[in-house]
Amino acid sequence: MPAARAPLRWRLALSAVVLGLLAGLIGTAQPAQAVGPPVLAHAGVTATQPAQGSRVEVAPTAVSVRFSEAVGFLSGSLTVLGPGGERVDTGRAVHPDGDDHVVRVGLRPLTTKGSYLVTWRVVSADSHPGAGTFTFGYGAAAAPAPAPPLQDAQVGSWHALMRWLSLVGAVVLCGAAFFVSQLWPAGAGLPKVRRLLATGWWATVVGAVGLFALEGPYGAGLPLSAITDTSLVALTAGTLFGRLLVLRLVVLAVATVLWSGVRRGRAPGRWDVAGLGLLVVESFSFGGHAGQGDLTPVATTVDAVHLGAAAGWLGGLAVLSVGLRSRADGPGDGVEDLVALLPRWSRVARTCLAALALTGAYQAWRGVRAPAALPTTDYGRLLLVKLLLVAALLVVALLSHRRVVRGRTPARTVLVEVGLGAGVLAVTAVLVSSMPAWLAYRPQHRSTVTATSLAGDRLQLQLVVEPTRPGFEDLAVQVLDDQGRPRAVDRVTAALTEPDLGLGPIAVTLVADGVGGARAEAVAVPVPGRWRLTVYVRTTPVTTFVGQDSYLVEQ
Repeated sequence: MPAARAPLRWRLALSAVVLGLLAGLIGTAQPAQAVGPPVLAHAGVTATQPAQGSRVEVAPTAVSVRFSEAVGFLSGSLTVLGPGGERVDTGRAVHPDGDDHVVRVGLRPLTTKGSYLVTWRVVSADSHPGAGTFTFGYGAAAAPAPAPPLQDAQVGSWHALMRWLSLVGAVVLCGAAFFVSQLWPAGAGLPKVRRLLATGWWATVVGAVGLFALEGPYGAGLPLSAITDTSLVALTAGTLFGRLLVLRLVVLAVATVLWSGVRRGRAPGRWDVAGLGLLVVESFSFGGHAGQGDLTPVATTVDAVHLGAAAGWLGGLAVLSVGLRSRADGPGDGVEDLVALLPRWSRVARTCLAALALTGAYQAWRGVRAPAALPTTDYGRLLLVKLLLVAALLVVALLSHRRVVRGRTPARTVLVEVGLGAGVLAVTAVLVSSMPAWLAYRPQHRSTVTATSLAGDRLQLQLVVEPTRPGFEDLAVQVLDDQGRPRAVDRVTAALTEPDLGLGPIAVTLVADGVGGARAEAVAVPVPGRWRLTVYVRTTPVTTFVGQDSYLVEQ
């Protein structure tokens, strides 16, 4: 047997060298040269030039947008329209000075004063697209910004389906291969087990090919017909996400060679499964949330362990379900051995569950960070649903373990585990496409302060600032008289200063609603700190009330 395995080891070593070279190319891939749609990509806007909603008296020569992480774009990803709807940009967006967090486009000489509309569309480094708009005024006030362009619903649905298919396929393939190679080599002799492995392989391949083909239209916000656009395909191939998909497909192709004995009923080698499985898992980890932000090496390692543990558990359950059903159909080669190894599988499952719990806790902290973001963001709510499903799964797993301890076959509870596991994977596929809660969370500052006039009269000001993070904030003011009733106002303005840093004042003009309320959107607050907010409420041409508050802006 060792002699028969030796050539396989050499082929694996050669494949590892080739895959290592491919993996090395990942490090040289540009963060992205693609595009984007849902209004909030995972890369949030942290600053614009000119400032969003600002009025400038000197005509700018360029427009730029800075993001919280590296982004990619097409040449038309940043457009600027003049007051008459005409294009005034030069048409070619760039990363200025090689800074992949910033996208800039030049402007033709501006000759018309008025409000200018900027539309941007990018793809964050973890493959998620985003789009937005903002306005600035040249020699005039900026008009309200319209809603950003929407993602093509059909492309978005297909992209989500391919993500789910790829994830499920990888979990089934890697987990089933692990179970057969490590625990139940005789299982490779069962046609149903071989079909399960083949199904996992095909699902992973189809998912990866589908994602590669759809990434271009998905990022560019184009319809499904753009899938044949070779320029988009070439751009996808130059991104980190695209190269990880290519790596995954190469690994799967190598697996068909190294695991060719499975077709003849021979279990794949343990080290073959471990090496190729690791590469498949890492192709997911580096291409998702874990591959971006802070502590990336730790995050990708934890994510890989998490996905590997999920594959070991859920993929093993899939094999167990198939094997136990085969046993119910009648005795066969190796099926009786499956019952004998149930105690050993139970120990493996507990180890996987422990790894899932530890790594999942870290991932939850990294994706949420603020407890208040759990019920108030899509990511947080999806995470709560996933936790409920996992809790149910743990209860069923405990019941399965007790049946094994008592010498019973957990066939029915295994089927329930598989069903719940499929639900967890479905939620996970949506979760990895959602903006992390800490990015989507909009922490508020709410307070009520007293505003006084020179004559000593008083009004109550209800203030709301959202979000209290560097970037663009919305400011709302509700003016109340001494009876708590809305008080009509003539004009409301404000000023922001950061005394400790010597910043400001940042002048803010609020738009009154006629019933005592006023609002300003996209107020640029550049840095964290304790910001002082001074509000000026003019009720008559000669009467102004002044109120003051402060709030903390955190990164």
